[in-house]
Amino acid sequence: MVVKSPWVTLALCLVTLCVGAPLAIGDTADGFARPRFMLLLLETESDRFTDQQEFVLYSSILTTVAAASDAVVIFESPDPDIPPTRAGKESLARSVNADSILHIIASGGFENLTVEYEAVDLLRRQTAGVGIIRPGFSVDYRVISVGLWSPLELLLRNEFQRVVDQTELTVEAKPGAMISGLPGREMRVGESGRLTVAVPSSSAYSLTAELPGHYRENASFFVSIDPVSVEFDLVQQPTYGVDLRFSSLQFPGVRFWYYAIPATLFVRSGITTQLYGFFPIDNSDRLLRKGSALSFLALDAGVYLLPPERLFRLYAGAGGYLRFVHSSLSELTLDSDAARGAMTMVLGGEYSTSRRWRFIFEYQPAYIFAPDPQHFIDLSFITNRFPDGEVPGFVLLDRAVLDLRNIYLGVRLDF
Repeated sequence: MVVKSPWVTLALCLVTLCVGAPLAIGDTADGFARPRFMLLLLETESDRFTDQQEFVLYSSILTTVAAASDAVVIFESPDPDIPPTRAGKESLARSVNADSILHIIASGGFENLTVEYEAVDLLRRQTAGVGIIRPGFSVDYRVISVGLWSPLELLLRNEFQRVVDQTELTVEAKPGAMISGLPGREMRVGESGRLTVAVPSSSAYSLTAELPGHYRENASFFVSIDPVSVEFDLVQQPTYGVDLRFSSLQFPGVRFWYYAIPATLFVRSGITTQLYGFFPIDNSDRLLRKGSALSFLALDAGVYLLPPERLFRLYAGAGGYLRFVHSSLSELTLDSDAARGAMTMVLGGEYSTSRRWRFIFEYQPAYIFAPDPQHFIDLSFITNRFPDGEVPGFVLLDRAVLDLRNIYLGVRLDF
């Protein structure tokens, strides 16, 4: 429509009132659906309509179509000159982010009014409807405003529904992985290792990939109009592990781990020896030197208390160890003099630098089976004790000693 008079200023006010309501409508049951955006184009025979008639005709049509459906929002053309070609009209619509066009041509004046209309759906690339409105008699302002445009109302209500703008999302993961966080339902990755779905665009997603025996992974991202690809590594949870550790920051040891339930329930065995150790506080010219001819063969089991995906995890367990005396690592004899062994409780934590490497910390109080507790202390601590004969961290019981100071630090490799 060609702008010819100040009547258009009033028309713009009517546009604001009529078009604003659909924009405030809430989401439908599908939370991603949006209304359709329709560009209204009106052409008139300039020599058959006065400025006032042109304004009334335009305002009447605009008011009717703007209120016809909650699923359609009407846009006014930003250009008073309507492109002559269909390609030009589509380009004009896209410039205002409209996805449909309602093109109306009015001729004949009020005396012999003829209105031709065409609705074009740009999303489906098709014509949604065409028609002619011809009253067959001379019309006036009252007739124009009260009821000529019902075919346009029916067209918008029946042919234009709310839509969901979609973008292609590709998920790459191991076959069989379950992907949750997609709209509507969980989906499983097929044998190809790829899952491609259409998802609502201009939305944020948080996907979770799960596969039995593997670490769960999460990915958060935003989907715009461009295709998106997300890859999950899904690292397998370990079956075995081995750690190198130091007892009380002094004596070396090794543990071999077996995960009966991957990353959840473990059984382990290993040895700690006092043949050599670090002696940082003694008056010695060497930090590493020979200690006592004593080693501990341990066996215990435990369970993790936090999910496998956590960087820091706590675990607890129980077990025991046997004490061996020897002159070398190949000559072991069960210690029948001081104590044969002990029961232990394990309270530990680990921090993961990766899925395979972990720093570990353990506190292992021990109930040592010592028939003669004082004899055990005398043999174990010939020099390193207080003048009254007591050793900090050890509690003498009836035929047993409670060791409360046993701490382990180390690093573990899982595989």
